[in-house]
Amino acid sequence: MNELGIEPAIILAQIVNFGLLVIVLYLLLYKPFVKYMKKKEEEESAFEKTKEKLTEEQNKLAETMRKEHDNWELRLKKQEIEFTKELTTARAEILAKAKVRAEEIVRKAKASHKHG
Repeated sequence: MNELGIEPAIILAQIVNFGLLVIVLYLLLYKPFVKYMKKKEEEESAFEKTKEKLTEEQNKLAETMRKEHDNWELRLKKQEIEFTKELTTARAEILAKAKVRAEEIVRKAKASHKHG
């Protein structure tokens, strides 16, 4: 190989240097990078779980609020019906009393007109 200008000691040294470079790059760059990416992945996973939990809680709260709203709406409709019935009854009673009073006044007027 010396005839071709290739020295085995230099090739061996290049192989060793390359191997050392690979080990150093692995330890200083690749391993910390993989560790960092794994940490970020775990953080993102935790964030997604928290997001899902909060979304679920938000949906439950919205459903509870909707049910409560519907419940109040039903109560208000029942009260409206009740008040309408009471108002109708009161109106009928007032009209009946007014009619009786009017008939009484008319009767008294006729009686006083006959006597007068």
